[in-house]
Amino acid sequence: MEGEAQKRLITKVQYKNFEPGEFTDRQPRTAEETIHLIEAFPWQEQRDHLHIGLTGPSVSIEGADGDFLKLALYYNDKFVLYYVDVNHHLYSHSFIDYHDAYPYIRTFFVNGAAPAGFKDEQTLFQHVSVHFKDQDFSYTIGRSGRFAVVIAVQCAALLGILICSAALLIALGRQPAAGYLLILPAILAFLWTWGVAVAINHYQAGKNKVLVISRGKDEFSYGPLSGPETFNKKDIMDVTTYGGHRRGGGYSILTRVQINFNDGRSIDISCLLIPQEKLVAKLWNSTQRIGSLRYAFIPAGAASPF
Repeated sequence: MEGEAQKRLITKVQYKNFEPGEFTDRQPRTAEETIHLIEAFPWQEQRDHLHIGLTGPSVSIEGADGDFLKLALYYNDKFVLYYVDVNHHLYSHSFIDYHDAYPYIRTFFVNGAAPAGFKDEQTLFQHVSVHFKDQDFSYTIGRSGRFAVVIAVQCAALLGILICSAALLIALGRQPAAGYLLILPAILAFLWTWGVAVAINHYQAGKNKVLVISRGKDEFSYGPLSGPETFNKKDIMDVTTYGGHRRGGGYSILTRVQINFNDGRSIDISCLLIPQEKLVAKLWNSTQRIGSLRYAFIPAGAASPF
């Protein structure tokens, strides 16, 4: 039993405003060290304006076989232990006092299996593991796949312009007086060229760059893949979005988000890396502004801090 008492499992902490898969203070701990961590956790403070869910104020334990045990806040001033097995099935057990969860936590360290008496939550086809596993919050053009969408749209638009032009030329062969209709493909070609220029501009600004940012942590990084610079959200003066709204809501892929800092510096992040809605949600505590440019070129050098 002495060896079991020294067994260490990865434990980690989650606070309010963290997003699924976001954790901090991740390190191996014994059962007793984990209980000390639970005792030091600001449970009452974290209840303020709390939204109950699988992601929220909690202490999680990763089992040796890929299962998880999470102690979290629950409804009516209660606490809950969530258990996720290796097949992503979710079980739960609520408590009035978190101290009552300690025997189950100690058993988990020893046996590494589902504690007895837990309720099966019947979460078939739900991806519950995203709330327990660490997620990667780094964003690049290559990983996002958004530039491929831009290329596909531009190719489809070009094909449409060519078809339109061919149809008009055939029509003009029959009625030459309708030559003024050629202004339509000319306008479309101009808009297509403009869109391609913006796409190239955003690609050049974002290539070989990485953005590492999550909702809950104050620090984030942006810059070259080889060594991005670290910033603090508390130093942000405001966040301004430049870009066009899509029909149905949201911003286009070719949108830029300018983050202005209190010291006068700023960085412009292309939404080829990350959707505008997702980025500003991670900067939820900053003043948000809307710029006036519909198509937002990123100025030279603006993709790096200055």
